[in-house]
Amino acid sequence: MPMNYPVTVTQHPDCWIVQFIDIPPAITAGQTREEALLNAEDCLDVALLCLFDDEDQPFPPPPSPGGDARVSPTAPIAAKLALMIAWRDSGLSKSAFARRLGKSESEVRNRILNPKHKTALATLDAAARALGKRLTIDIVPGTAAEVRDAAE
Repeated sequence: MPMNYPVTVTQHPDCWIVQFIDIPPAITAGQTREEALLNAEDCLDVALLCLFDDEDQPFPPPPSPGGDARVSPTAPIAAKLALMIAWRDSGLSKSAFARRLGKSESEVRNRILNPKHKTALATLDAAARALGKRLTIDIVPGTAAEVRDAAE
């Protein structure tokens, strides 16, 4: 599932404001456009984890088109959320998922499917495979500021 969310970027007299089109409560700012977009990654991480942590709240649909720019969550959060979405889509209970993984239900509940718990990449990959999926990684161009900093 793509997780690059469209944002609007608005210049104000003293800062740049970034608002997420698909996640209205998510808003951040920065002194420059590049700083505001970098801050937007952290903002998106928090917003997505909060939405996913609230089991009564539906997870945002796939990102809509449009926007002035697109922002993705950081890699650890994207991997965790991708697994959590795959688990939800599987229809398995946490205890059935734990049995497939050969783990205790408390480990699945409190660690692997807990959006606030950092989980090792190898564990996320093993969990995805238990769901008949694979966790993949891609490297994409960074923001203008990241590309500039890498060149220096």
